[in-house]
Amino acid sequence: MKIAHNVRLSVFCHEGEDCASIRKGLSVFIPFSLEDNRLSVSEKKAQGFEDRQIRIYDLFIQKDRLIRQFLESLKQKLGPETIALILRQLDSRVDDDCRFFLRFDKQRLLEDDMLWLTDRGDCYHTAVSIAAYPARKEKAVKVVRDFFS
Repeated sequence: MKIAHNVRLSVFCHEGEDCASIRKGLSVFIPFSLEDNRLSVSEKKAQGFEDRQIRIYDLFIQKDRLIRQFLESLKQKLGPETIALILRQLDSRVDDDCRFFLRFDKQRLLEDDMLWLTDRGDCYHTAVSIAAYPARKEKAVKVVRDFFS
């Protein structure tokens, strides 16, 4: 059963941060070789507050097999307490366009290789476009709930 149409994983690197480590931190989420699957992390530059430079690292996955591997790996790394929290917050984590969002604390991931949910903006951000038919929030919530249950 198809769970999602695509996954987007992104992170910001602000001026003065170790961008190489932040970019490397994306590998914690990826259970497959990017090179072997012809995927790459894109890098964009943007202007932040007070004209500070920001780099945005972005990985977009749209092959069904890789999406499934990504989601199964993520589920294993989260643990039962985190999954229970996600399920309690599910209504606020799925939007009206059937996208499921998770944010992971950037500092905890860089320091401890831990996936720790956060509501702050300084994070690794995942957006999963849920395959729900008909494409309604209620159906998407059910797909995510079934996947994590």
